Amino acid sequence: MIIFFIFLFHALFALYIFIKVKKSESLSAAFYNVILIVILFSVGWAFLSFATKLFIDQEGYSFFVNSESSFWFILKYVGMWFKKPDGFVIALTLDKITLIILTIIEIFFYRNYYKDIIASGKGK
Repeated sequence: MIIFFIFLFHALFALYIFIKVKKSESLSAAFYNVILIVILFSVGWAFLSFATKLFIDQEGYSFFVNSESSFWFILKYVGMWFKKPDGFVIALTLDKITLIILTIIEIFFYRNYYKDIIASGKGK
């Protein structure tokens, strides 16, 4: 579920940038920006996958959360848990960890790279 939301976030961001650049520049510039987003995502995922494999096992991490914890309602909606009789086991696979790290890095990069486009959408 987390992987789905990360892909959805990237698709919506690419669509937003496409529309904004098409309005302000041209159709070809909009396609170039979407291609840039796709290339950075795919190359970044491949590179970070390699880098995180150096530090984390292929299975990733899993840890137990008690069923009386106030954290359970979040787990119910993010789809990264397995129900056990006395609680939950949270499973963060290597791909989930890699995509979360990649998305955090991309947020900082795109916030700087598309500074003028994002700022113009805030209603200056």
